[in-house]
Order: sequence, then C-alpha cells, then structure tokens
Amino acid sequence: MLKLSIVVPVYFNAASLPHLESSIALLERDLASIGVELDLIFVNDGSLDSSLNILREIQKRRPGTIVLNHLSNQGSMAAIQTGLKYVTGDCFTYLAADLQDPPELIVEMVGEWKRGARFVVRTRASREDPWLTKSFAWLNYKLVRLLIMPTYPEGGFDMAVMDKVFLAHLLRCGHNKNLAMFAWSLGIPAKVLTYHRKEREH
Repeated sequence: MLKLSIVVPVYFNAASLPHLESSIALLERDLASIGVELDLIFVNDGSLDSSLNILREIQKRRPGTIVLNHLSNQGSMAAIQTGLKYVTGDCFTYLAADLQDPPELIVEMVGEWKRGARFVVRTRASREDPWLTKSFAWLNYKLVRLLIMPTYPEGGFDMAVMDKVFLAHLLRCGHNKNLAMFAWSLGIPAKVLTYHRKEREH
C-alpha cells in the first residue's frame, strides 16, 4: 500500500490539537479509500503549554504516531526538518497545527500525485488574515518574484505534497530555510491547485 507521511510542527497549539486530531482521523479514512495509508509525525517545538501532553495522548490513541520534542523553540522550519528525518512515505507533506490549511485538501493533492505529479502545491486564492498580515505577505512574495524566482506563485504556498525524491534535498537545504521556496527552486514541475486560507481560530 502507498503511504503519505505528514509532519506537523507544534508550537503553543494546545487549543487546536483536539480539532486537528479529528480532522486527521477523517483525512486518514479518506486516504484509505484511495489506497494510501498515513504516517503521522508531530514535532513539539519547545511549547510551554500542554501541547506535548496532548500529543502524548494522541499517540496513545493512535499507535504508530511519532512524537518528537525540541527542548527549546527552534522555529517551524527547523521543526519540520526534524520531522522529515523520520519520513518513510512514498510522498510527504507538512501541515500547520492551527488548521488554517485544511487537512481535507490533502486528499485531492495525493490523488494528483498518484496520477504522476511529483510536486503538488496549493496556492492561496484568498485568505482570512488581518490586513497587516496580508499586506506583508503580498510585499514579501512580490519581492521574491522580482528578485529571486520570477515563476514563484504570486501568493506563495504553505501546502505541498512532494514525492519522496524531494526528501534528501530538503534534509540538506540548511537550517531554517524556507522549505517551500527551496522545493520550488529545484525546478521540478508543479501541479498547482488553489484554496481559501481560513482565519486562525485558536
């Protein structure tokens, strides 16, 4: 059976983790319906709330779940790279723990991967973020396209399903680099889908 690995960096996400667990359970069911099993890897990035305890409880309820722990906060990119070391899937992705990027969208992305796309990304068609956040994001990606990568998606992307051929490259790309930008820079053609990014509730 094919396998998808998901790495979830966690930082002060105690409020959202129960909702994330429910969403991932539905995702796992839907993935099974298309012949894909789920490998789940959490990395607690030095959270000082109850996140780690909640992750341990999730691990008890879902045997096989990997829970890793940074003793201090190292940043989400570093947390993802820690989790990538434990990836065993035929394809993989990373997912924000705050549910701004809906886990259910991953099913369609994996379907595209099964049809031969080695790199499937979801760009933000719209987003429910504060005005200042949206303005900063617009300027950031405008500069990226102008100065670094003219082909980079205008709104950037946080969701990407990647074939396992990406894994070695991402593990070598350096500490705290933007993994999405690095993956795009490899030049592997991407299947681009869109979505609406939700407002952070928790």
